[in-house]
Amino acid sequence: MKVNFRSRTIAVYSVHKKAGKTTVVRELAGFYQLAGKQTLLVDFTLGKSGFLNGLPAPGKLDFSSWLKDIEKKLKHLPPHEIRYSPEEILKYTHVDATGLSILSCAPGRIPDRMLEMAGVVMNSLAGTSYGVIVFDLNSEVRDYIISVLSSADTVLLVTDTYRYDVVEVKMVMERLKEAGCRMDHFKVVFNKKPSFFDDTPLQIAEEFNLPMAGSLPDYPKLSPNFFINIETVSEYSQAMKKLIENV
Repeated sequence: MKVNFRSRTIAVYSVHKKAGKTTVVRELAGFYQLAGKQTLLVDFTLGKSGFLNGLPAPGKLDFSSWLKDIEKKLKHLPPHEIRYSPEEILKYTHVDATGLSILSCAPGRIPDRMLEMAGVVMNSLAGTSYGVIVFDLNSEVRDYIISVLSSADTVLLVTDTYRYDVVEVKMVMERLKEAGCRMDHFKVVFNKKPSFFDDTPLQIAEEFNLPMAGSLPDYPKLSPNFFINIETVSEYSQAMKKLIENV
């Protein structure tokens, strides 16, 4: 069931765990926040992305705390009768130095009733006033992931141009379709520069039969002496801005 959000919603998904999805999620949410749009990052990987470094402040409630509370309520109420107000959600939310709101936690297991829990989370978030909500999802085909993918306004499929990755992405896309996931709102994001031997991003996007949201250069890294190449940072920033324009 599609959830009708007040916010702009973007789900970020990848087939491979090392496709750079977490970097895209973090930078995308950060860009929106710094652009003046109040942004919420929802870590549906349950802490595996490490947005809070797996260490919430002592005594601080986090996303796992919210899920545990939902789990308790599900023992007595059907999912559609459970709804949290924006004020209640804030108790589980971390706000970083930029003002970006984050729902994350230390790594943990996926609860048995995660599909129902995700539904409660999504329906509750639908009533919040964030300008943008970005969902980070596990690189898996699961019922709750399909639910989030189907409910988002846009899905960014993060991948690269390696031929063996392309083949696997196409296989997973078929599995998503067979599982009932809507695909009309998917866009592909390339997160690594192609080598001389790779197909171009446009060629692969056409092979996926998906529009291309953007092609990002390699993420800027600190040099051993902690200096940053300003040109590299600028190139990445410009590519991210173009990606956001296409979302």
